[in-house]
Amino acid sequence: MILPEGRYLAALGVAAALAAAAADRPLAAAAAAALGTAAAWLFRDPERAVPAVPLGIVSPCDGRVLRVGRVRDPFLGREAVEVAIRMPLLGGYVLRAPVEGRVMELGRPPFVPEGEDGDAVGVWLRTDEGDDVVLVLPGRIGRGRVRLAVRAGERLGQGQRCGRVRLGTEVGLLLPATSRIGVQPGTRLLAGSHLVGELVHAQPREAATA
Repeated sequence: MILPEGRYLAALGVAAALAAAAADRPLAAAAAAALGTAAAWLFRDPERAVPAVPLGIVSPCDGRVLRVGRVRDPFLGREAVEVAIRMPLLGGYVLRAPVEGRVMELGRPPFVPEGEDGDAVGVWLRTDEGDDVVLVLPGRIGRGRVRLAVRAGERLGQGQRCGRVRLGTEVGLLLPATSRIGVQPGTRLLAGSHLVGELVHAQPREAATA
């Protein structure tokens, strides 16, 4: 699949190549065809197989892990584990939901009174088990690099397409402090198919005393 911007640019490239070929301008035709092909590649949107791992957290984007560590979550006013990912500059701009759940809120922090002001944009997801995961994005929603295809109250499946970030940038995840992280700086990730880690729940009392 190709994102809408890519389809438009690829179609322009094909049209320009055909026009140049009809005018007996082979070099111009080749250049236009190459540009159309490049646009299709840059705005690619491949299908991804989501791993069947209970409580797993998949990468929201293609890229490389920049850092992993404990931070203060400005959106929800809690201690959290941050996983920051640098998206590629040349393509792979699709965002996918890291977990299955409901969109509680989106926008700038704070989402709760205990939070703090900030410049980033967040998408707050709550799983059926009650875990809160925040997808952190740069800039303004609907302008510039970030375009989201979700709204508050909507339910998302894990790995579902939920937006795109163009020209590559840093995307973050703020996870519950008890999460088990399976990546480290330098790890390469593919959106929707590579695991970042797992949500960890306390062992039920009945099971612990059995």
